[in-house]
Amino acid sequence: MNPSVSSRPPWSTAFYLGPGFPIQWYGIIVAIGIAFGILMFVLKLIYFYKIQDNSFYFFIFIAVLTMVLGARAWYFLIEAVDGRSSGSNFFDFRNGGLAIQGGVLLTTLAGIIYFNVFLNMKTTKTKTTAKLLNNKNQIKTVYVERNISVFVMLDLIAPCVLIGQAIGRWGNFFNAEVYGAALVGSKNDTLSAANTTWGFLRILMPKVWDGMFINGSFRIPLFLIESFFNTIFFVFIYFVMDHIKGIRSGTIGFSYFLATGIVRLILETQRDEAFKYNTSIVFSALLILVGIVGIIYCQTLAIKLRGYFWTYFFLYGWYKVAAFFTTLFMKDRTQACSSKFAFYEKSLPEKERSFFQLKYYNDVLPPKIYRLYDHEMLMFDKLEAVPEA
Repeated sequence: MNPSVSSRPPWSTAFYLGPGFPIQWYGIIVAIGIAFGILMFVLKLIYFYKIQDNSFYFFIFIAVLTMVLGARAWYFLIEAVDGRSSGSNFFDFRNGGLAIQGGVLLTTLAGIIYFNVFLNMKTTKTKTTAKLLNNKNQIKTVYVERNISVFVMLDLIAPCVLIGQAIGRWGNFFNAEVYGAALVGSKNDTLSAANTTWGFLRILMPKVWDGMFINGSFRIPLFLIESFFNTIFFVFIYFVMDHIKGIRSGTIGFSYFLATGIVRLILETQRDEAFKYNTSIVFSALLILVGIVGIIYCQTLAIKLRGYFWTYFFLYGWYKVAAFFTTLFMKDRTQACSSKFAFYEKSLPEKERSFFQLKYYNDVLPPKIYRLYDHEMLMFDKLEAVPEA
């Protein structure tokens, strides 16, 4: 959001770069949030997914650019739709005026294009400690060349956005913006009403307590509430969900949309009228819908539609997909589908076949010849992940 300069509290400016060029805490905190989100992305990329490829680091620059520009453009859009004037230059980010919904939307579109088009033109080396079964059991670390599902990348990136949002929300506090309605007691006493609900801030966060008295009334610290719940959801989605049995590719990523949609929808309705936007309420509801539909798809439909439907629909035409629908309700649909289209699969190049098999459901490595990092060619029947020594 974008409060006027005169409405800012005295602590909103961090320092000056020469006369007349203040650097606001808002921009510094948003930058810290972005940097911390990137750090979480890199750590999980290296230590959990064990992906060794610079292509994923290139997307960081794309994501930062699209996140900032999308958030800025969305702010100007909702101001225009709600009949308000932003009163600032588009590229003057020092005065605030960022709406995270637009950043999420534009970055998601950029990720879909980048990971679908660019990364599927090449294979990616994935470090795996594996048991290689080729007439003798042996365990070694290999770098398997494989295509990475766009849903896997969604699982990797989306939770990191949550912690960036949690940190960035504190920028709203320093700008004295995006606060809730005034608390007023039974005797029109804002202090007694504030003490009843938010009295603990006097001791734990005295600066926040003082900063929430705006225009003579104590305001609900929505930034603090959103920051708290975003942090809780981040810890669960980032650290816990990967270890829950039965969670399929894409579910973690869509959980982000569900979580942020719920938090935003509840808090958007509680904003002060100066910061309430109907378009933001509608968009938050859409995020919840996207999250629910995405989770259902990944958990129930993706495994059934894995590769076969999309591959043969686009490569061979709808009339050759008819056999697919005859097996939708069969108990062993995957095996039936595999036998029906065996001759199609054999006619595809190895790389193309691997791409379509892994594109929509990427938690199992299909049996094939894998090219190892040291260029050794080794034929084996199964690749089973085992704990590293």
